[in-house]
Amino acid sequence: MCNVWRVGADVSQAPSAGAFAALDESRVTRFQWKIMFISGMGFFTDAYDLFVIGIVVALLKTQWNLTTPQVSLLNSATLAALAPNYAFLLAAVRSLASASAETIRCRQRS
Repeated sequence: MCNVWRVGADVSQAPSAGAFAALDESRVTRFQWKIMFISGMGFFTDAYDLFVIGIVVALLKTQWNLTTPQVSLLNSATLAALAPNYAFLLAAVRSLASASAETIRCRQRS
């Protein structure tokens, strides 16, 4: 059974350059297309989120008669509310990357 390569592990356990060459030469699988689509949609929704926040705050400024410090606080609060989502996404990407590295090493041993 293969051991999972983790961040901070001994460098000698890292995937070799040959593992990446094997990936370069292989065909794109259905799973990889799915991951590319999902990550693309994630990027789209993230960019849309940040774009809309600016427009909505500009509209709310006039309707709610907000001062400049209040607008700054509103912008900061909306962006701070997004931070946990980024932390979750980063953890998911790291988990997927370590699983991919393990799969590459196991295939090389076989």
